[in-house]
Amino acid sequence: MKSLRLECGKKYVKIDLKKAKARKVFCTNVEKPCVAYIIVELEDGKTELWSAGESSKGLLGQGPDVEKSETFAKLDYDSSKLKFVDVYAKYDHTMAVTDNGQLYGWGCNIQHRMGLQ
Repeated sequence: MKSLRLECGKKYVKIDLKKAKARKVFCTNVEKPCVAYIIVELEDGKTELWSAGESSKGLLGQGPDVEKSETFAKLDYDSSKLKFVDVYAKYDHTMAVTDNGQLYGWGCNIQHRMGLQ
């Protein structure tokens, strides 16, 4: 996460989210790929799921051609219809839960790891 200025040895680094407020933070639990997610609250009170980091397996969720994001950006979804409240990320796939209990997944589905046939 050097591109986000999150390097080993640095204790605290403030990450500029512009006018958004971070409400929850989630990360992959492996060294590579390294992706971080935040649920942010915008000035109008709406929430969005943002990501940053690097992954060639679709973990960023920012579109099929985005493999690296050095700043946090909104995932490619309709935030007026979906409100994510929880996220879990593993090595090559991510699962997220909405406020009404729907489950969404993205990333690599090799060997049907996300339960998709």
